[in-house]
Amino acid sequence: MKKLLIFIDELYFHKSQDGQNSNELASSYTAGLFFKDINSVEKSYMVPVSKGEYPYPKEFSTTISLNSHKIYQLPAWNSVVTFAKYYFKSANNRTLLQRAFQRAIAENDIFWVRNPSWPGIIFSSLIIKSGKPLYCHIAGDIGNAWKNEKYRGINKIFAYSVSKYMHHKLRKLAKSSQSTLFCTGSTMTNHFKKINANTFYFIDSLIRSTQLTNHEFDKHTHRFIYVGRLTEDKGLKLLLFAFQDLLKSHSNIHLKIVGFGPLQSFIKDFIRNNNLENYINFIGYIPNAHIHKNLEESDISVLPSQVSEGFPRVIVEAWSYGLAVISTNVGGIEGLGRHEENILFCKKGSATSLLSALKRIVSEPELKRSLKEGTLRNREIITYDHYKALVENQLLT
Repeated sequence: MKKLLIFIDELYFHKSQDGQNSNELASSYTAGLFFKDINSVEKSYMVPVSKGEYPYPKEFSTTISLNSHKIYQLPAWNSVVTFAKYYFKSANNRTLLQRAFQRAIAENDIFWVRNPSWPGIIFSSLIIKSGKPLYCHIAGDIGNAWKNEKYRGINKIFAYSVSKYMHHKLRKLAKSSQSTLFCTGSTMTNHFKKINANTFYFIDSLIRSTQLTNHEFDKHTHRFIYVGRLTEDKGLKLLLFAFQDLLKSHSNIHLKIVGFGPLQSFIKDFIRNNNLENYINFIGYIPNAHIHKNLEESDISVLPSQVSEGFPRVIVEAWSYGLAVISTNVGGIEGLGRHEENILFCKKGSATSLLSALKRIVSEPELKRSLKEGTLRNREIITYDHYKALVENQLLT
C-alpha cells in the first residue's frame, strides 16, 4: 500500500479533555476532512500545530488521531505574515523546517499538498527535486491575493511581492511531469491546464450523495443565510447594510449569520444599535458538522465576497440542500455557477448590485424557484463521492 503524506497549511491545536491533552489534534478548518474515508493508501499528515489553547468553543470541525495516523507537527503559523516571521527569524528555523520536510519525503511515497501556501510551495519544490509524485491541490488564485483591500501601504507592497512570487513558483511546479494538479474553480483549472495536461477540476466537497435534499421554501418569509469568515473582505458589512435597506420595503425577511472572525463585535453592535434582533440572528461559530441544520432552515445563501475564491464550499453546501444562491462572481465560481440558472451573480464590492440581487429574489418568486430548480440538476458533480473517486483513481495509477 502506498504511503501518502497530506500537507495542509491550516492551524491545529492539541485537543484537551479536563485540562489534559488528548491523543487528537483539532482544527476549526475542514480541509483535512476530505481524506478521512480514503483508505486505499496509508495516510499521514503534516500540519502546523499550536502549543496554545484552542481559541474557539470546545467543538471542532476536524480532528486527527495521533493513535491512528503519523502526524508531522510543524511550528505554529496561521498566515503568510506569521510564517515569514518564523522563517526569517533565524537560520536555525529554516534548517529545522528543511529537515522536517526532507524526513517526511524520505518516509513517504506520494504527496498531497494544499496550495497556495508559502511553506506548501517550499515543500512541493523539495518533493519535485526528490523525484517523487506530487499531487498539488490549488485551492485559490494567489496571483491576485495582493488586491485584497485589507492590504494597505507597505503591507500591500509586501503582499504584492509574495503573491507574484508564489504564483510564479506554482507555475514552475505545475510544469513538472511529476505534478498532478487539482484546481478548485474554473479560473485556476483553465489557467493551469495550459501548462499541465494532467490538471483536474476539483472541489474538496464534504457532501455525500445520500445527503442531497430538496426542502421546500418558506411560504411567508425569505430566509437568508451567510456562512463563512466574519471579515470585511467577505462583503459582510455590505450585506448588513443592504439587508437593512431591504427592510425598508420588505418586512418578511430574515438573515442568519454563521461564522467567526474579527467582525463579531461589529455585527452584534449593528444588530443592537439598529433594533434588528427580530430580523438578524447572529449564530457565531459552530463546527462544520452542525451547519446543516441552519441550511435546512434557510432559503437563500448569500456570499458577497470581495476576494478571489477557488470554489467556496458554502455554495456547494447550499446547493446540496436545494437553496437559491446569491454570490459575487469571484475566482472560479463561474463554470459550475451559471447566472440566473443556478446562481444569481452580483458585482464585487457594489452595495447597489447586492441590494438589487436581494430585491430581485424577494420580489420575483419565479426567479427564486428557477434558481432552486437549477441547483437540483446535475448535483452529483458537487458531491464528495464524485471527487473521492477522481482522487483515488489518480493516487492509485
